[in-house]
Amino acid sequence: MRRVYIRERSAYTPSELADKLKPEDGGFRHWDADECIAKLLKRGVLSAGSIIDDEDSSTVKYDKYQFRWVGLAVYQDLVIVVYPKYFRSKDLPTLPQMARILRVIRKAEPKGAQIGMLADDNDRARDPLALLTALFDMYAEYGEYTNYERTIESNGTGSISWERTIEQCQPFLGDDGPIYFDLKTIETNRNDSDYVTRLHRALLTTYSQELRESGLAELLSITPVELSDEELDDFGDPDIIDYRLERELNVQFITWKRDLISLLRSIVMDRESGHDWNNVACLGTASYQHVWELMCKTAFGDQLGISIDRLGMRLTDVWAKRGKETLLDIIPCPQWYSTEENGRETVCGPVKTLIPDVVSVLKHDDDLCLCIYDAKYYTPTLGKKVTGAPGVESITKQLLYQEAYKSFVKDQGVSRVLNTFFVPTSRQGGPYHLGKVDFLSIFPCQDAPFTNNIDVWALDADALGELYLDNEQVGSAVVDAIISKSTPVVFAQAQTLF
Repeated sequence: MRRVYIRERSAYTPSELADKLKPEDGGFRHWDADECIAKLLKRGVLSAGSIIDDEDSSTVKYDKYQFRWVGLAVYQDLVIVVYPKYFRSKDLPTLPQMARILRVIRKAEPKGAQIGMLADDNDRARDPLALLTALFDMYAEYGEYTNYERTIESNGTGSISWERTIEQCQPFLGDDGPIYFDLKTIETNRNDSDYVTRLHRALLTTYSQELRESGLAELLSITPVELSDEELDDFGDPDIIDYRLERELNVQFITWKRDLISLLRSIVMDRESGHDWNNVACLGTASYQHVWELMCKTAFGDQLGISIDRLGMRLTDVWAKRGKETLLDIIPCPQWYSTEENGRETVCGPVKTLIPDVVSVLKHDDDLCLCIYDAKYYTPTLGKKVTGAPGVESITKQLLYQEAYKSFVKDQGVSRVLNTFFVPTSRQGGPYHLGKVDFLSIFPCQDAPFTNNIDVWALDADALGELYLDNEQVGSAVVDAIISKSTPVVFAQAQTLF
């Protein structure tokens, strides 16, 4: 299969996108390109119309196509790789980088969401990529589908069945009671000829070959397996297979096995319906912002949901009484009032409040620091013209987060408050300090330990992706650099990063 790499949010005219998709030898006819584009639009991974430039909101591009989505789309012999916008325009992600991005996306989605959330849409519910990745993910976690048979044997290695032994074996009567020289034992053996086990092996082997031949195995981080020489036709027609699987489902009570049986039924029906690569198959996300938030939460040890009596600090009396509240709970909520017919005001119930992305309390040298981080999926350029930067609403909210923790900071003797935007970059190393922003014309100047500005840091998205997959946090050197800004490598020009 051919591969075409397209940067997320890049804008194309219809003819430009068609030229981008067609092969160099010209074998991809123009109407095929149009059909591919139409299917991408239908799936929602491609947008059309008047598009606001993501780097410059004052620029509107008319009659353009744009992938507001990150992931993998397959159509006939074409693999469209849409990579994140934080890669510089002149750079393409390597195969390991893109494979890691897809693994991160798959982890960020709730387990089974790619199939479950699409179940009401006939085109998407049977998406081959969703079905295949789910099949191999379950195999990696649980192994083959297995059923075990229990048999009674004479003098076997299993547990003794005293009921059968007493019924069927002749004892020797000794002084201390009966002695049995022959014992009936319960043997549990794996049934390798089980129908569902054989079907599971055959499908894994068949799809392994297809993924290997298409070149998708590496992109999807799937290790092909060879477990069977049986074909799907060996198991009967699809109706018979579905009947056998339904019958197995009725007697199976282990959750993962029930999930697997349901998945196998979907795969079999998908093949029966003739679903193939002539329909666009997709694997990805339209909300990479959410993925970036999860990466930052993991890397910087988000404590937002941790009760304040578990933060490792001695609480003052007023906060000790609230010790079971979390860092999120102690953020005040707006208070609404309803006006009654007599003009009397009644207090309304609680409503949603400010929710930062990442909050942590840590010690740096002898200082107790409150770090308020906000993950921003932006590619800012800071110069005479500011483009691609968080908007005024993001700046306002970030400064309000500090206000929300003001009493806690003062009462607990916090030495420093850090207010930070995190943006991703494909450049390795770092972290890179891009600059800062303040809003002193609206928010009054703050005395220590509070800050008057929000620092903007670019973080190596590759490294954070690996940490997210391994559930690990960044090293102390990265945190030290962000807190102290004393490491020479932390400073960088924005144009070298995006």
